Amino acid sequence: MGNSGRPDRYDSKSIIWRNGHDGIKPKKLMIMNDNEFVAAAKSLTWTFAKTMPECPHEYIVRGKTADDDTYFAMFRAIEAYGEWREWYDYRYQYYHPGDKYYYWKMTNDIEESIIINRAKE
Repeated sequence: MGNSGRPDRYDSKSIIWRNGHDGIKPKKLMIMNDNEFVAAAKSLTWTFAKTMPECPHEYIVRGKTADDDTYFAMFRAIEAYGEWREWYDYRYQYYHPGDKYYYWKMTNDIEESIIINRAKE
């Protein structure tokens, strides 16, 4: 662990193995730090969630607006650094990397996950 209480970049807990069912061989992915996460988020095209105007937020879709490697690394950062919060009857992990947004994933299963959301603070 680093001084921040978060896993160091090369800590064994910071690495995941991806062995999806899409024929891709396992690949190591490191968890992004805050700066890498913000840079990745800025590089992506986020879609406004039109179906929920009462809860304004944007999202990315794995394989469409985010490549798998970027998506999985962002997912793992939310998982590693995020705080659990309740939203109505649901519990999500929210991550604030230091930009003007907070981010959350819709599921805890990295293989099933296809959406990462963000909303302004």
